[in-house]
Amino acid sequence: MQRILRAEPTVRWFGDWLWVHKDDQGPHANRLVNTARSILSVNSPQTITSIHEGAQRLWKFRRLELLPPVEAMRAFFGNHSGFEVDGDQVRALEPLDYHEVLGGVTATMIDILKSSPYQVMDRQSLREACREAGIAPGTSTVWTTYAEWMQKFAQNVWGLRGSEPDMQAVERIRRAARARSEAEPHRKSSSLIPGGAIQTMDVTTSCLATGVLSFAPEVHRLVAGSALDIVRASESLGTAKFGASHFFSWGWLPMLRSLDAKPGDVLRISIDPAAARAEVQLGGPELWGP
Repeated sequence: MQRILRAEPTVRWFGDWLWVHKDDQGPHANRLVNTARSILSVNSPQTITSIHEGAQRLWKFRRLELLPPVEAMRAFFGNHSGFEVDGDQVRALEPLDYHEVLGGVTATMIDILKSSPYQVMDRQSLREACREAGIAPGTSTVWTTYAEWMQKFAQNVWGLRGSEPDMQAVERIRRAARARSEAEPHRKSSSLIPGGAIQTMDVTTSCLATGVLSFAPEVHRLVAGSALDIVRASESLGTAKFGASHFFSWGWLPMLRSLDAKPGDVLRISIDPAAARAEVQLGGPELWGP
């Protein structure tokens, strides 16, 4: 098969990697072209390594395992009529505008980052700014983790791929975000009741970012290794899973998003092991009462 493919003039090779060259190569010829255009529409030129890292983020979200190495990408871009390679830098020959390439909602999030003082933000600040701009918290959370045009510059600090932020500013933002998180209340109260348990807790930045909650050991043991239907007023809001060998539970993020939970809110969870059910209430200080 390789002998036949190597005899085909439209098939181009770099080592064991290959692609099909087309005389009429449209802007959306393949996935790598689309990914590179998205990245370069935000900042151009960029290094091939940066595009490789961006593709890795996006393709992980798409559950795609076959990612060409940097040198294969260099050969690909060097042989594509839509790009120009200069050393380790690549740029699109066609002017690209991320408002057109990526669409309105995505462009709004990029505009938010570009308009910030250092073009980098911590996750919660970015999430709050996106919420004010009408972007759903779930959307901004997914993009922070997987968007090809985003880059993580430090723990809990993100910006636009290809930008060069002041790293001292990045460190200040990281420290400020950590201090804000540590200053949040992390109260938790639990009790066993006939047929189950109740846990009341503060909603924190961490649980909003991850959807992971920790329960008091005596509560967790009631449902360890099982899954519970998360409900509010008989409406199902997701499924929570409880670890068999630790006191963490995950799967709460859809519920938190559905209820538009914010740091400082209070969450009460009533667990019924027999019914495999977790009834939730979201509110304020009144939930700390009996």
